[in-house]
Amino acid sequence: MAQRVVFWGGTGQSKVLKEAMSYDGYELVSIVDNREIDKLHDKVVFLKGYDELINWLDQQLSVSEIRCAVAIGGHRGKQRLDLLDQMKSCGLKPLTIIHPTAFISRDSVIEEGCQILANSAVCVNVKVGRASIINTSASVDHDCILGEGVHIGPGAHLAGEISVGNHTFIGTGATVLPGLKIGADVIIGAGAVVTRDVSDCKTLIGNPAKCI
Repeated sequence: MAQRVVFWGGTGQSKVLKEAMSYDGYELVSIVDNREIDKLHDKVVFLKGYDELINWLDQQLSVSEIRCAVAIGGHRGKQRLDLLDQMKSCGLKPLTIIHPTAFISRDSVIEEGCQILANSAVCVNVKVGRASIINTSASVDHDCILGEGVHIGPGAHLAGEISVGNHTFIGTGATVLPGLKIGADVIIGAGAVVTRDVSDCKTLIGNPAKCI
């Protein structure tokens, strides 16, 4: 019997995660969202907000056997972490979702609630912090350290020995050169090429990337 999973977030990211986890026999049974959303999935219970989640869980026979994931991408890493902790407080167990086409080095460390998506690569001696996303065809090369709530966008490339602070978002197709330090709460735009260290709370675009 498939193990049941609850997502927080019911937009496009939920489609991606539902497909990725299906290979490991997980079944999406419920989606929670604070907004009114279009129902993207058949046979899934939609719940509006925390109170409806609690009411639904009260009707389940064994909450401890239900897993959870936060299907929210983009630059909302802090929100992703907060929601994951909120779901854990309800007794749900965080699920790390790894697509079968992803490459994960045997000595890498992937912390709870991460999402490693199709054709991505997490290479030798990499650490990926809680609730982080390595999106489609992104690569994180050797000895990189990613903080919590980081999102590496589709097709983005981190060369070796890079550190990335909490909640940072690196956009689609961006490149970060080796050995750099990227701070917390940074946004790097799509296609940017980062050639120097970046301090906290900056937004960069272009090639070479510059602050805006």
